Amino acid sequence: MTLDAFSGQVIVVNFWATWCAPCEREMPSLGALQRAKGSDSFKVVPISIDAEEDLDYARERLTELGGRGLDFYAAPPTMAQIYYESGARGFPTTIIYGADGKEIARVAGEADWASYEAAALVDAILN
Repeated sequence: MTLDAFSGQVIVVNFWATWCAPCEREMPSLGALQRAKGSDSFKVVPISIDAEEDLDYARERLTELGGRGLDFYAAPPTMAQIYYESGARGFPTTIIYGADGKEIARVAGEADWASYEAAALVDAILN
């Protein structure tokens, strides 16, 4: 999977893992953001960095954490080049890419993506 697969969409890429407590606390608000704003032009893309043997658990955990409506993406350590190429240095890291595939914003650490401010940011980007 590459950014080109989302060409024409604003995407919120979130690098997370099941062993990361702030990631787990943040996931419900990412699910809420997807349910509130998800469309042909906007998508939340959570990418699990869990080990390959833990991906089934990560997929299940995404749903348990309120990620209903989110597609499951994984980049376990053997395939985590996308994480390193993004310049992320910790978990969670969220990067917002514009419809042109260029980075618009980056948040290192936990955020409340269901907040008024997050919704306003997405609206401003989409408009």
